[in-house]
Amino acid sequence: MTAAAKADGALRHELKQFFSMLVGNYIHYPDELKIEVGAMAGGLAVHITPKEFDYGKVSGRGGENIQALTCIVEAIAIHKKVPLRVMLLGPSIKPAKGPEIPYVVDRHWTKDRIKPIVMEVLRMAGKEHLQVLMRKNTAVPDEYLEYFYIIEGFGSEEERDFGAALGRLMTAIGRTQGVQLITPAEDRRAKFSP
Repeated sequence: MTAAAKADGALRHELKQFFSMLVGNYIHYPDELKIEVGAMAGGLAVHITPKEFDYGKVSGRGGENIQALTCIVEAIAIHKKVPLRVMLLGPSIKPAKGPEIPYVVDRHWTKDRIKPIVMEVLRMAGKEHLQVLMRKNTAVPDEYLEYFYIIEGFGSEEERDFGAALGRLMTAIGRTQGVQLITPAEDRRAKFSP
């Protein structure tokens, strides 16, 4: 096996693990999530196949989650110097709505569990210079465990787009895991201004 083939295999494995972790944190059935990384003309394609009930969570309202994933994939492609594409594979017809999973606050889903996810996204995209500050929202009662975060250190409009995409996915993760994350900063100011 050549060095290039080993590097390609290592990158495919890294991408599969990364997207399993990231997407798996904002869907209800992470054990049934399939992530495959295959060849694409001149690069790689990340194929995401969730259980049919999770298809809407991966896509997000109006496609906002898959658009955020696409933005993160673009940053990873630049950092890894390989063309990448993300593809959501799912049913050809709208799936039946799955069983409702009740919203339960998970008191263990704190910044200590959120931070490694954010740090891994920043590492994969080569954006470790960005600062992500997690804060407990003191304007709401403790039982809501509401956190918000601020991303600082943007050097370009592309990095601002990346930060917005990361914020979108962290909000999706927060909703699934039982912690409300507030973003963007304008929403936070509007909601909690005197």
